[in-house]
Amino acid sequence: MQPKDYAAIVQNNATVRQLGTDWYPMDWKGAVANVMKSTSTLHFKINSCNRILLKKKGRRILVSGESAYNSNAGVARPILKKGKTFSAVSPQLAPIGVPINEKKFRDVCKLLQEHVGHDWRTKARLKYYIGLERREKTDDVEETNVDRFCEPRGVDHMAAGDNAEFV
Repeated sequence: MQPKDYAAIVQNNATVRQLGTDWYPMDWKGAVANVMKSTSTLHFKINSCNRILLKKKGRRILVSGESAYNSNAGVARPILKKGKTFSAVSPQLAPIGVPINEKKFRDVCKLLQEHVGHDWRTKARLKYYIGLERREKTDDVEETNVDRFCEPRGVDHMAAGDNAEFV
């Protein structure tokens, strides 16, 4: 079976939403950094908790941690920093893909050449790597040493209209 066959099976049985077309990731971690307390500043050790309880009291969100499943001995305290509200949370769009290190990319190309041969660029099953290599040459327009992004199939610049393989 090919990846597009899996995509067809999933599309027959579920709603498929494609990253970068139907939905975009948001940077929630960065958005709540200035509003919520970090896990290291909470009034309990989050690593030793089996349960984390959230309670709403008026307009405040309280959190407590329990080390046992059947106890409610912990004290609930605010999860937000003083003077902050959740209305201050405004997430930005997160970049799609993962940055690729230049040295690692060159090493991958060398490995492909060693294991597949000098003609690895002509193999259809390796078109993903060929697309990354083509983007490397076009990225030189902005800067000479820019990190590229490794994007999921279907969000690929090379195959922008061919989203059938992305699940």
